[in-house]
Amino acid sequence: MYLPDREEVFARMLDVAERLVGPPARVLDLACGPGSLAARAVARFPDAEVVAVDLDPVLLALGRAASVPRTTWLDADLRVDGWDAELPTEGFDLVLSATALHWLDADRWPSLAGSLARLLRPAGLFLDYDQMRTDADAPQLAALTDALHREPWEAIGDGAEDWAAWWAAVADSPAFAPLLTERDRRFDGRRVGSGSSVGERVAALRAAGFDEVAPLEQVADRRLLAAIR
Repeated sequence: MYLPDREEVFARMLDVAERLVGPPARVLDLACGPGSLAARAVARFPDAEVVAVDLDPVLLALGRAASVPRTTWLDADLRVDGWDAELPTEGFDLVLSATALHWLDADRWPSLAGSLARLLRPAGLFLDYDQMRTDADAPQLAALTDALHREPWEAIGDGAEDWAAWWAAVADSPAFAPLLTERDRRFDGRRVGSGSSVGERVAALRAAGFDEVAPLEQVADRRLLAAIR
């Protein structure tokens, strides 16, 4: 599996959210993919309304087909300003993202952080569980973090279903052919950015006006970053 411990990760994120903001009424799932986290959020918080945002047409189609209750799906590109034009300008209690925002270049983070600051209510919460590089001013730790990321997959070997293997299976299904063509058109080789470090994300969120920003946990290069508006 691409994220073997995802149920534990999702449960922990929702635990943190409930402790910091209580049961949320309005939730934004950022770069939502097929809606795995959105589905857990509506199951955990029965009064919550979720907006799930992604650009990938294949993943959005899978999410919509799952018929997750109380969830609105939005096709939007986080790589460009104005991605949030169809969203309410404010009032979300909680923004979530899991294993997704490492696709963005570091220079997109100031704009993204500004959008999140506008969308969240005062004292609202942003939780980001993702791959984040260690900052360049700690080169030995950065190299170790990268090594710790690679080693579990190298130990598992070719039998593991990683992200590439998952997409290969999707491509084998003729039903997805039109959506895959549209996906290629949208991304045009530009989907994967250079990524960002934990320090770059923290700095962008603080500059955008978040009151408290800190990583809550780390396993290799995967960190749970929390930011209180």
